[in-house]
Amino acid sequence: GSALGELRLHLVLSKLAEGSQALARSASELSLASRWQEALVSTPLCASLFATTETERSCFNDALGIAVTLRRRQGDLVAAEELRQLGHAHGRAATRWRTHAQTPRVFWPELEASAWWRPERFGVTEALSAAWRRGDVASDLRGVQRAAEAEAFARI
Repeated sequence: GSALGELRLHLVLSKLAEGSQALARSASELSLASRWQEALVSTPLCASLFATTETERSCFNDALGIAVTLRRRQGDLVAAEELRQLGHAHGRAATRWRTHAQTPRVFWPELEASAWWRPERFGVTEALSAAWRRGDVASDLRGVQRAAEAEAFARI
């Protein structure tokens, strides 16, 4: 029946979108990957699987965000903006992004967005910078590396 056909289409497009995104390196591969994501987003089943909170499963939010990112990577900002508007048109998904440069999985309009954050706004910044200067961060990373090597050796 048509429901099974829709499910099969969704499953095939999901796999094509997933694989092509992971393998996209060249301009033509990026274009193909974005088209698979856009085709997936356009299916009724994907549109019905949307998220309004981070813990919800989602096809629409995820595939649309990836499609926007892929279009941006190609330099196609017109297509990226059209996709952003598609997110606005959904009606229920938390994809009412203000700009195609900001496409979180679940958009919270009350959270501030910034391409660059000033370090003095965050108390942890100075503590991390001081730890870096003292060599504490490098020391911690060496400890993690030694533990990973010991674990790998124990498996042999």
